[in-house]
Amino acid sequence: MVLGPRRRHVHAHAGPGAPSRGRARLRRRARGRRRARRPAACGLPARQRHRQPRHRPQPRRPRRSPEPDRQRLPRPAPHRLRRTERARRLRHAHRRDRPRPAPVRLLDARARRVLRVRERRRVRLARRVRRHATARGPAQTRPYRRVRRRPRRRRPRRRRPRAGRRRRRTRALRVLDRPLRARPRRARTRARTRPARRGRLRDRVPRPVPPVPPRVHRGCPRGPRGPLRRRRVRERRPHGPPSPAPGLVRVSVPGPAPHRWLGRRANAHAYAADPVGYTADLYHRFGGVAGLVRGDRRQVFAFGPELNRAVLTAGDTFHTVLEYAVPERIRNARRGIGLLNMNGPDHRRARRTATPAFRPQSVGAHAETVAALAAEEVATWTPGEPFDLSERMRELTLRIACRCFFGVDIAGEAAGIGRMVQDMLALRYFASSIRYFPFDVPGAPYRRLLTVIRRLDAALASIVETRREGGAGADLLQALMAVRGEDGEGLDDDALIGQLTTLIVAGHETSSNTLVWTLLLLSQHPAETDAVLEAVSESDTDAALAAAPLDRVLKETLRLLPPGPNTARIAVAPAELGGHEIPAWCQVVTSKFATHRDAAVFPEPLRFRPDRWAGAKPSLYEYLPYGAGPHACIGAAFADMEMKLVLAAVLGRYRIAPVIGATVDRSVGLMMAPKGSVPVVALPRDDSQPARPIGGDLNEMVDLDGADRWRLGW
Repeated sequence: MVLGPRRRHVHAHAGPGAPSRGRARLRRRARGRRRARRPAACGLPARQRHRQPRHRPQPRRPRRSPEPDRQRLPRPAPHRLRRTERARRLRHAHRRDRPRPAPVRLLDARARRVLRVRERRRVRLARRVRRHATARGPAQTRPYRRVRRRPRRRRPRRRRPRAGRRRRRTRALRVLDRPLRARPRRARTRARTRPARRGRLRDRVPRPVPPVPPRVHRGCPRGPRGPLRRRRVRERRPHGPPSPAPGLVRVSVPGPAPHRWLGRRANAHAYAADPVGYTADLYHRFGGVAGLVRGDRRQVFAFGPELNRAVLTAGDTFHTVLEYAVPERIRNARRGIGLLNMNGPDHRRARRTATPAFRPQSVGAHAETVAALAAEEVATWTPGEPFDLSERMRELTLRIACRCFFGVDIAGEAAGIGRMVQDMLALRYFASSIRYFPFDVPGAPYRRLLTVIRRLDAALASIVETRREGGAGADLLQALMAVRGEDGEGLDDDALIGQLTTLIVAGHETSSNTLVWTLLLLSQHPAETDAVLEAVSESDTDAALAAAPLDRVLKETLRLLPPGPNTARIAVAPAELGGHEIPAWCQVVTSKFATHRDAAVFPEPLRFRPDRWAGAKPSLYEYLPYGAGPHACIGAAFADMEMKLVLAAVLGRYRIAPVIGATVDRSVGLMMAPKGSVPVVALPRDDSQPARPIGGDLNEMVDLDGADRWRLGW
């Protein structure tokens, strides 16, 4: 019997006086070898194995010796191999010249795993020897000292499983069960002297051992001596610039902890689901500057008037996010872009050119048109019959925008333009179906959006071409075509189409949402409604524009429920906010919703109190419903005029009251709008009824009843 080095110490005492435990072990192993030679009975159940006759083992075939004249096949050229194949050959080049063992055919998964482990240990040992020799130099190279293997602990004897369930151990697996070669002792990181042993080293002068740099392991608490399946990785360098900007000190921004399993993605999903609620939580927990997560360098939130001034006025450092957020294919499909998508010198040039068309004197020319369209809409309402206030206001403001901007009426011959604008608003640029599936395939929302954009641009291009051929009109398009820049040139067709599209899409939705919020808040405050009814008249346009109660109600609504609660910018260069370094390409979000609820500026910030505006004079960065800085809303004067005239037309004939049991929730995208439909009824002006309560999360944003409930932390 040929014995391996593992069992030599056992047979050294296997004489007559050997202990019985060693003899019993030898007998069990011999019995296992005999059973392994019976392949015919291995596949049968345990009850039938004893019935099979014992077959004599077949003589083994002689191992075929390699032919001396056998040559290796020519290897392909290195440049014809893939990079991974070349790397593998370079990594295993040291194995080509050493003799390969004979192939073992009877190997199962466990045997192959043991072979791999042994090969890894051998390569690791060779690398350590080479590294140690290189560190000490060729003249001071000395062999590793031999390490004595500790005596192997005897494991407790396990129960022998039943014969039918015992796994058959092949001969190759028993050979591989021998202990692996002992690993050399790892050198310590601190330099020390190691005394020479007698008979081991030629030179008995102690030499310092060079320190070995520690290695980074993933999931291995014990370092390199941890489990074999733990792989070694390199240290990850932090993203962003290697050092802070000159004069700044890098201070990690506070913020909530990332999700336990999903990490930052879960926080980003929570912010996208409810931007107002997530922003309010950051404001109350972390103060002026906070990140989407703790230490975030990709999205930071800034709160307060001073930070609003720092972000919104630095147009060259903080760019509008729409230029980078809109997909490139959609940006290329449009013929022109508006002011919301411009930055830098292009934005300043286009704004200077378009500003004269939006001055109060130019906007006042459209007052009669707005009042007439609002009166036509209100005349179609039936008192006491429920209708969707959100849908009616959206259709009215879109009709006003198309009529005042380029002189077409979508209620008549231009109904197709109205449908295209509605489809474009339904298919938002930032919808999940478009962001995560941006493919131009049949049936996809991405293709439908591209189709609507091309059709709307074609319709607007035909209107612009008609005007240039000789048509005239008292509308915004004619004013934009007449203005000239500093260089004496006006806007081309693509620029006109881009400006008109932006004004229609962004302008009319802002006005419609604010009108819905204002009428809902007045329905919950009868005293403020009576004050407005006394000041406005259905027929007097000038009185409606000059009415102080109506102006105060509109300002209070814009304070409590701003159209765009958050404003996002992209930092194109490193900056500093509140003592924190903001790296380049970090998104900075300012919150009008939180700024307008500062109790130091607006006492009782959650109450609807229009009379506060009789003496309140907040600064430009404490009250900014239309934004501030170079990217402030250019159509703010037109929006104020439009909303005042529509409110005068509605309140001049009716009181608006929600239906019993109505629920109003918020839906926040680019704008904050009521979610779903808003069912209301129109009542006569002299019908003074008690306020009907409204459910939903509108009560979280505004204190309508004075009850003690959760109001987003305020």
